Formats: sequence, structure tokens, C-alpha cells
Amino acid sequence: MNKYLRNIGVFRRHYIMSNVFVSEEIKGELIVSALLDTD
Repeated sequence: MNKYLRNIGVFRRHYIMSNVFVSEEIKGELIVSALLDTD
């Protein structure tokens, strides 16, 4: 049970980190597309 809970904690931390990374990626994409649109 303890191992299971620890795995959940690691998974949640990894998930949060990937979410932050993904949102940064999306922000970059939006900025790039906004720059490309203004021509």
C-alpha cells in the first residue's frame, strides 16, 4: 500500500511537471502563430 501511494505521488509530480512543460509549449506555439499571422 505504501509503495502504491508513493507511486501515485511520483506520478502526480511528473504529471504536473509535464503539464507545466506542455503549457509552455502551447504558449510558444501561440506566440509563433501570432507573429506569423501579422504579415
